[in-house]
Amino acid sequence: MSFPLGYRQIDNGVCRKAGKAPQGAHTRSVYKCAHVKRSKATFSVGDRKKRKRGVVHISTKMIHLNAKIISRGGEKSQSAVASAAYRSGTKIYCEYDGEIKDFSRKGHVIYSEILLPKYAPEEFADRSVLWNAVENFEKGSRAQLSREIEFSLPCELDADERLKAAKKLAEFFRDKGMVVNMNLHNPDHKNPNPHCHLMLTMRPFQKDGTFLEKKCWREYELDENGQKIPTKKGNDYKSHKVYATDWDDKGNVEKWRALWADIETDFYKKNGYEITAEHRSFERQGIDLLPTIHMGAAVTAMERRGIKTEVGNMNREIKKSMPLSYPAWRTWNV
Repeated sequence: MSFPLGYRQIDNGVCRKAGKAPQGAHTRSVYKCAHVKRSKATFSVGDRKKRKRGVVHISTKMIHLNAKIISRGGEKSQSAVASAAYRSGTKIYCEYDGEIKDFSRKGHVIYSEILLPKYAPEEFADRSVLWNAVENFEKGSRAQLSREIEFSLPCELDADERLKAAKKLAEFFRDKGMVVNMNLHNPDHKNPNPHCHLMLTMRPFQKDGTFLEKKCWREYELDENGQKIPTKKGNDYKSHKVYATDWDDKGNVEKWRALWADIETDFYKKNGYEITAEHRSFERQGIDLLPTIHMGAAVTAMERRGIKTEVGNMNREIKKSMPLSYPAWRTWNV
């Protein structure tokens, strides 16, 4: 079985460095040869020798994709206009609160685009018009204004291929009926972290180009004669909620993470990398490994400045504690 560039197989089942790492390799890439629990789903068909030993060689990279809601509710009220200005590195006037959201000094924004679905007004291609329209439409003090999908892009790919991969995921949401405000970032430091922010609208459009007033409504259950069915208490009728879209389904994030893993894997293969992107945890994959902890932007910035953090120390201890039969963790400075 093949291994990532810069690695070779040795007798004890551990990957060791055999040459230079691929240029632009991501520091969070995990290339591993791991002992795994015996499971039919874990092993490739016909790999009987490795199945008997309980060892399989895996070339895998864990993806990073998070989803969150931008809303006026919660401890701190958020603004869709401010969020859009920050992610695009621009200055936008917010009609809702009368303030100018100025993030024009923010760097690292390498690409911005707005993808419009069917029935969306053409003027929504302007992010100022788009997000002010959303802010003005949503009247509630706890209104949900936007859904954000934030995900890492593969450093193994060049800038053009990363853009194509990100746009493929953006087009998926556009085809669902959402306006997609896409921004690609790549902070300029020794360990590049290319990533993408997708801000999505929360309401579908009607044929006249306006937002749908109700995202869900009550529908009564009827008997064989077409009459409403009373509840057991007799003070109401049986009913259920009907949703205009499936955008808020609880299982969506899992599906979106799996979709991005598939897209990333496809682009690896197209560009000659034998790497499989994986969205499942080690535990779900049946791999007996202790995962490192996601550090986040603030902690990562401190670590880059040479400041040791509690989370960073824990991750270093996790990597040190792994026996030789577990993966050789490898990072590169590019």
